[in-house]
Amino acid sequence: MPWRDQTDTDSVHVSVFCGGEDDEPRIDRSSGREVFSEFIVQDKETGDHVHVGLDEYGDTIFETHVKR
Repeated sequence: MPWRDQTDTDSVHVSVFCGGEDDEPRIDRSSGREVFSEFIVQDKETGDHVHVGLDEYGDTIFETHVKR
């Protein structure tokens, strides 16, 4: 399953990725752990966004904040 838009308003955009059986595993380069779900939340006014990756138990593998 590719990235899917969850919310897209004038002020915020949220996308989520949850791999399916046919998708290759997504491996976090820093930890070597498999990422089961990824989320991107972007503030459309500033361009700032947060990217979060979770493992199969819902624990955070990575979280990055980008200021534009």
